[in-house]
Amino acid sequence: MATYSELKITFNIDLASSNILEFDIENTVSNTTSSIFEGWVNTRFLSNTVTQGTPTGIVGEISAINYISAFNLDYNNSGLYDVSRLDNVVTIKCTDPAIIFQNGIAKTSATPPAILNVLFAYINNTDPIFSVTDVVFSEAINACDNIKLTVTTSVLATNIITP
Repeated sequence: MATYSELKITFNIDLASSNILEFDIENTVSNTTSSIFEGWVNTRFLSNTVTQGTPTGIVGEISAINYISAFNLDYNNSGLYDVSRLDNVVTIKCTDPAIIFQNGIAKTSATPPAILNVLFAYINNTDPIFSVTDVVFSEAINACDNIKLTVTTSVLATNIITP
């Protein structure tokens, strides 16, 4: 399936209990924003939590591994996202062209919070969203063999690839 916007999260540390990672997803068609939130705990028993785990030989790798597991359980049961990992880097790609990623942060839960060494890189889809906005069936010149169909789209469609 095609993917559009992409978020890369690089864990340069192993997150610990009470650490938080969050980012926003914006739907550019409906103009709504939702927060994706996960908090680190010793052992996951609830939604929106990530098991801290035992560090591997690569700094941040266990956080990446356990984050993917929690993210898929909490936010990806419909398959909206294609999620992968290479070492300590998690890549989240969205299959909806209207979704963009923004405002990523990893922090402690202390007051005031300390910012943690986790990097967020965004490659957001900027293509216009194509949709059919209206369809009109009209009488054709030869009504027995043809139909006249007028289709209005949200973006100018200059040709038809297949009938």
